[in-house]
Amino acid sequence: GAFGPPEHGRALDQDSGRLAEQFWQVIPQRTQRRLQELLGTGPFPDYEAMLERGHQCGRRVGLFLAGDFGTAARALLAERGVDPRVAQASGGLRRACAEIPPLADLLRLAVSPEYADARWHPVAPSSTRGTMSSSRFSIV
Repeated sequence: GAFGPPEHGRALDQDSGRLAEQFWQVIPQRTQRRLQELLGTGPFPDYEAMLERGHQCGRRVGLFLAGDFGTAARALLAERGVDPRVAQASGGLRRACAEIPPLADLLRLAVSPEYADARWHPVAPSSTRGTMSSSRFSIV
């Protein structure tokens, strides 16, 4: 309401209006303009669409944390009531991705160079200082 089209701002109740006004005061002008560009284009999404986008964001985070596309795909298919063995058949993954766009989104993420860079970037070795790995201690 604060940054989108004016007709959305007029529909705000009094408390939401005050919050929107505070956003205007806190957020820098450059960010305000960018938010207006993003929120001012296209129709305002309905609740169900926003809820699904939130679920998909959670699935993407789960894929990143688990690091296993198969696990993420099976979980999504189970949510949809689809037997995961369907995707394991020859050409099944292609058909499942065509029928279930969130699955295709997860697959695109899993094979993207950005995902590989973020998931498998080399980490500098941590210091061994302060660990119990010195030769003074041994368990026999």
